[in-house]
Amino acid sequence: MSPPRYSNVPSVLLAKREKNRSQEAYLAAELEYIGQYKRKQTETNRFRHDIKNNLALTQMMLEKGHTEEAKAHVADMLGNVSALSPQYVTGDEMLDLIVSMKADRMNELNIRFTLDGVADGGLNIKPMDMCSIFANALDNAIEAASKCEAPSIDLNIRRTDKFFVIRITNTTIKKIDIGRLLSSSGYTSKSDKDHHGFGLMNVRTAIENYNGILKAESDNNKFTLSIMLPRVK
Repeated sequence: MSPPRYSNVPSVLLAKREKNRSQEAYLAAELEYIGQYKRKQTETNRFRHDIKNNLALTQMMLEKGHTEEAKAHVADMLGNVSALSPQYVTGDEMLDLIVSMKADRMNELNIRFTLDGVADGGLNIKPMDMCSIFANALDNAIEAASKCEAPSIDLNIRRTDKFFVIRITNTTIKKIDIGRLLSSSGYTSKSDKDHHGFGLMNVRTAIENYNGILKAESDNNKFTLSIMLPRVK
């Protein structure tokens, strides 16, 4: 009988390969979901293209005394604007999409979510890295907050002279061991430790690739992840 294909490959390496494949599949799914939101942006652009004609039609209705028809037409346009306008504006289009996507999940789990501040000019990060950083970070926040009686997640964006500082704060059921969290790539609260716990490692790696800094702090009922990314001037 011929030996197994990977008989000479250390089991730890095989496990790492499997985890990498799982993470790649996860990111591919996230980017596909983001693609759906991008298509919504196309609908917005189409509406903008037609707005001039719609305004001209409204003006013509008013000039001819068709006031009620004009009111109805304006109401239709306002409805379209409300439906197409992004609910969350972060200053970075890709981050807008990720936040909107995760906010839908928070809504499903009855997690209160707030967004404060903008990254004016954008973060200038590749889409895959944006997904690695913020999709993972928000997923971790959702997982922790969903276990609380009054779950909440707050996303705060500020800037200094050299950095954008993005803080994600979520409720927790207990204080998090920060030292263990940041020193171990495989730290996770999930029972399936072979396929989870690599989210934060990917967050940290992606941030460091942009010469950024990752920090964390926790008390008995709150956890805050601080992401510092250099501003591109």
